[in-house]
Amino acid sequence: MARLPRPTFILLLQLMLLLPLRLMSIFQAPAISRDLPLTWDLFHRDTVSLARRLKDTGKRFRGIVAVSRGGLLPAGVLSQQLDVKLVDTVCMSSYSTDKKQHRLRCLKGVFHDGLGWLVVDDLADTGETIRALRKMLPKATFVTVYAKPLGKPWVDMYVKSLEQSMWVSFPWEREPGLPAEATEQETDRAREGEGQGQRNSNSNNNKKDSRESDKAGSAMEWPMRRPVLHQIARRVPWQQRKRGR
Repeated sequence: MARLPRPTFILLLQLMLLLPLRLMSIFQAPAISRDLPLTWDLFHRDTVSLARRLKDTGKRFRGIVAVSRGGLLPAGVLSQQLDVKLVDTVCMSSYSTDKKQHRLRCLKGVFHDGLGWLVVDDLADTGETIRALRKMLPKATFVTVYAKPLGKPWVDMYVKSLEQSMWVSFPWEREPGLPAEATEQETDRAREGEGQGQRNSNSNNNKKDSRESDKAGSAMEWPMRRPVLHQIARRVPWQQRKRGR
């Protein structure tokens, strides 16, 4: 039996090794998206679940501090569920000093130590915001609806645990009418379409007003276009015109 030349043998061996990898790359399953698109109903249910867990602790809270802006909506739901009338806000803003470093700035704070207060946010991501607020309100109770591994140690209670790499898409971040799975590009296109629709609507309204104005002008000008004798005849009583004949 004749042996294959060495270069041919090496080529066949490479093909045998690379063919399975090539087939796997062709028929592999599609990558799973790491995004979490939330709907209004799901977010509301999770927030109500957080309220029930807080009720089970037996604690009574003097007031609620909503971390603006993500904590505004869950704070409203918790205020209703826990029957807490006093609601305050704390406003935090993040800014970057360079490409890697991010810092927090307090735009609006509160003037107490947090005793008896419940601090609410939508998500504990890296924990930086909650960590800064704990220095401001050391005696407060901190809760979030969702929490990631880096943010869990800084909150006292949360409802659902998420992976650190998961991106959460909240319903108030999307344009009305878009599905929960809508991408950022689809949201931008919807905003552009809404703006174009508003411009078209304004243009149509202007055209309609112009047509109505033309009709009104024509109605006002029409008596002036009639013959003068016809206008004089209309002023003569009917009996006099009959006798004049």
